[in-house]
Amino acid sequence: MHHAGPAQVVENAFDISTDGFTGVPGDAVAWSENFTEDGVFQDPSWCARGRKQLIAVVGDKPEPGKDQHMHHVHSLGPIHYTDRDHASVHSTVMVVRETGFGLTGGIAITGTYDDTLVRVKGRWLFAYRLVHRPTRTPAI
Repeated sequence: MHHAGPAQVVENAFDISTDGFTGVPGDAVAWSENFTEDGVFQDPSWCARGRKQLIAVVGDKPEPGKDQHMHHVHSLGPIHYTDRDHASVHSTVMVVRETGFGLTGGIAITGTYDDTLVRVKGRWLFAYRLVHRPTRTPAI
């Protein structure tokens, strides 16, 4: 069975409106499985550790189409391999709102991701994802 490499794992995780692999909108369980059991997703104003908290980030009640008006536009940075089972990558991201009649679109958020990935049983997973973005909320 072929498993995605670190680049594909990061690419797939940019859009949390789908799980990145099956494309099911809001499939928080599948999305959380892109992280290790104790994986961390840290934002400037909150932090989720472990799959239960990660699922809560996306929510467990899918709302197909809810996030279709927002799009992640990203640039994957170079992957740095520590060894054959550990890697890190720094990526940039913009979240863009749709424009058009009656819509106030444009760039909503800019930031970066610093990801630490590990290979577990042949599958690359996020161990830690740190988001850097402007925020009015005090850092945790």
